[in-house]
Amino acid sequence: MRHVAFIRAVMIGRESLHREIVLDLFAAAGAGDPKSHLATGNVSFDLDLAALPDLVEEVDDRMTQVVGRRIDSYVRTLDELRAIDADIIFGQSPFPDSPCPQVTFFHEPPDLSQWILPHLGRGGRFAVFHVEGREAYSVTREVDGESAAPGGQLEKVTGQRATTRAWSTIDHILSKH
Repeated sequence: MRHVAFIRAVMIGRESLHREIVLDLFAAAGAGDPKSHLATGNVSFDLDLAALPDLVEEVDDRMTQVVGRRIDSYVRTLDELRAIDADIIFGQSPFPDSPCPQVTFFHEPPDLSQWILPHLGRGGRFAVFHVEGREAYSVTREVDGESAAPGGQLEKVTGQRATTRAWSTIDHILSKH
């Protein structure tokens, strides 16, 4: 089964975490045919679903040792990513012309019951408007020449660490498979 790991707060090439190191860490943990996508720590790989928790724990621990701070990976199967109907979800966006539709990945379904959706944050620079499963969907826009990402506020309100990707990144990865 093909999976995609979205690695939180990692830019390949920074903090001694080069593409080859990341791919070697995945391969050493048992991932088959690991491939790196773009520069933000996105890796696709083959692995039996039953072995996934051990692989994620090992890879995150090894990356934490390399970087010197906690690293978390959020893994979805290609089938899970393909099942996301982005046209319908982002069609519900309160900012229909947003240049940056995003998805935030969590380990557990996020509890956003404190918010009324859509939730506008950072002075209206982003809107979180849909939650489904372990994902929250948002869009950004510029206000006074600045935009903002929802990740920090989502982590604060849910009490969970998470990672956010532009939907264009997900599209890019899916187009390679």
